[in-house]
Amino acid sequence: MIFKSTLAGAALVVMTAGFNAASAVTVQIPVDYYNMNNGAGTGQFGDFQYWDGTYSGSGNKTTDNAPLSGGKGVLTNGFIANDRWDYYATSNGTGQYVGWNTIHQSPNILFHLGGDTIVKQISFFVDNSYVGLVGGPASIVINGVTYNSSSWTATALTPNSGNAGGAERITIAGLNLTARDIMVLINPGPFGPDAIAYNQQFPNFPIPGDKEPWLMVSEVQFNGVSAVPELSTWMMMLIGFGLFGFVAYRKKLKRSPAVAQA
Repeated sequence: MIFKSTLAGAALVVMTAGFNAASAVTVQIPVDYYNMNNGAGTGQFGDFQYWDGTYSGSGNKTTDNAPLSGGKGVLTNGFIANDRWDYYATSNGTGQYVGWNTIHQSPNILFHLGGDTIVKQISFFVDNSYVGLVGGPASIVINGVTYNSSSWTATALTPNSGNAGGAERITIAGLNLTARDIMVLINPGPFGPDAIAYNQQFPNFPIPGDKEPWLMVSEVQFNGVSAVPELSTWMMMLIGFGLFGFVAYRKKLKRSPAVAQA
């Protein structure tokens, strides 16, 4: 009896471990590629070029707003800018922020994820400094669902050299996305103090509308779990089933009546 109980308990533990292995650990989900319109730069009245200059796919990487597809670049290279945009800007568009002039367009990005996964949270690393007409998002639309500051967690990042900084991590959690294609639209916030001051200084050449003119993004990360248990998980589950089967078989043998001898 003790032997059977021990086996049953061991089987239950192994099976539980097998079922939980795929859901207990949240990992960063790789991105196969992302498609979007390129960032902008001096052609859209920027001080530098804010292109995705290291993008690996097709499209013109040195043209404002040019369609890019089938590759990866700044947004998934693992580098997280921890200071504002002007500390990373370059004249050739290979800096660590991609920037869009929101007067002309807001970033609309299709991310294609690797493997069968369930996305639990997405983190956006943005500039929220309101320096040089650059500000953070007011809302982010993910696969048609809109999230704003009341539904995300914003964390200021450590500035370099004691500067005021402005880099920020925005994390949207509580997701349960099973699609491999994740469409993201980042909407800019209203005028910050820099844009208001600009319009007061240059009333004859005002910034149109009420949107902060530039959005800068340095990285986007997806975290979640595997939708299909890994091989090791299946092995643990099979071991668990085998132990349960063995216990049931032993129990059946002991309960079977003896066969009469001829």
